[in-house]
Amino acid sequence: MTACSFSPAHSKEPAKVIIDGKIIALNELIDLAGDEILGKKISDFYAGGIPEAKTVMKTLARKGRLPNYETEFMGKNGKWVSVILSATLLRDQKGNPIGTLGVSREVTEYKKLLNQITQTEKSYQKLFEAVNDAIFSLNREGYFSTFNRTFLKMTGYTEKEMRNCHFSKIIHPEDLPVMMNDYQKVIRGEYAPERYTFRVINKEQKVIFVEGNFRRLKEKNQVVAILGVLRDVTEKIKMDKELLELSITDGLTGLYNRRHFFNELDRETERVKRQGTRLSLLLFDLDDFKAYNDIHGHLEGDKVLQHVGDAVKKSIRRVDSAYRYGGDEFTVILPGAGKEEAVRVAERLRSTFRKNPTLQQTSLSIGLVQFSPQFDLTALIQRADEAMYTAKKQGGNQIYIRPVE
Repeated sequence: MTACSFSPAHSKEPAKVIIDGKIIALNELIDLAGDEILGKKISDFYAGGIPEAKTVMKTLARKGRLPNYETEFMGKNGKWVSVILSATLLRDQKGNPIGTLGVSREVTEYKKLLNQITQTEKSYQKLFEAVNDAIFSLNREGYFSTFNRTFLKMTGYTEKEMRNCHFSKIIHPEDLPVMMNDYQKVIRGEYAPERYTFRVINKEQKVIFVEGNFRRLKEKNQVVAILGVLRDVTEKIKMDKELLELSITDGLTGLYNRRHFFNELDRETERVKRQGTRLSLLLFDLDDFKAYNDIHGHLEGDKVLQHVGDAVKKSIRRVDSAYRYGGDEFTVILPGAGKEEAVRVAERLRSTFRKNPTLQQTSLSIGLVQFSPQFDLTALIQRADEAMYTAKKQGGNQIYIRPVE
């Protein structure tokens, strides 16, 4: 057999020469002295013993080289050392194999560190999947790149479907313009809010209200991704709306209450002043309702008031809003309505009353007033009140229109 060369002693990657399966030369290897290694079979040091050594030799015989093969060697005091081995088949001048040249690099500490990182990643992945919030990230183009199971459950899409999905696909059309605009601001590095409440539409077209928190992910001062955390607040929104409805609704008639009337009338009058639109107000009560209560009792009187609420809801337009002003007095705000439209609503209300058996024993005195920019709320309501009492003084069961001043 001919001699062969190997890495010099100052190499950072220990080398060995193996002939007939025996180590005949080395510089440094697995913290063992030369006399502890030379002449030994390489299979004595492989973690897999003879079977692994045969596998390595078969690969070398077939390919001639074995690059970056990860294994473990038996080191000092039975200690296992992780190494990356690159080996080349040595041949004589006729091409016959005569041995192998191997270069081994110890990576024990690297493997330990890699294992720690892997375990840390697994821990974070478990946390990522365990949280009840939906977590995802978007790339610069707005496509989903990562997401947890909660996010998939919320949206109803599969992992494969989400991989090719742009975030705009799941945003409610009414919320999309704002979200798209702010997304572009984030990508450009401009200011945009980090918290939103908006609507998501899942695969089954169900609308879900979510509270979203967003963070920029940067590399070299450039935004490369957006991290988002979504929490389903549908039930909370629903409950808040129900609580709001309770706080602004009259419990007996189902119409809005007096407090909400003042808030809405103030909002509508300010809009008229800004936009120059029209606004009318109806104020009415039931004729001789006190006598009805005295004869039939308050329980029957309450039934009448409930039917009044139903009749008003059936008579007004979708843009109108109706309120129980107090006792048997009611009011209707009519945005955009001039005198003619307001009269039609009032007449429709009187007609609905006449068709309701419970309400046929009573009638309405309705005051109608158009808003003028020089009025404040007090003046507007006072004029409507005066118009209603004028209708009552003239015999009731009629509409009195307060002349425009």
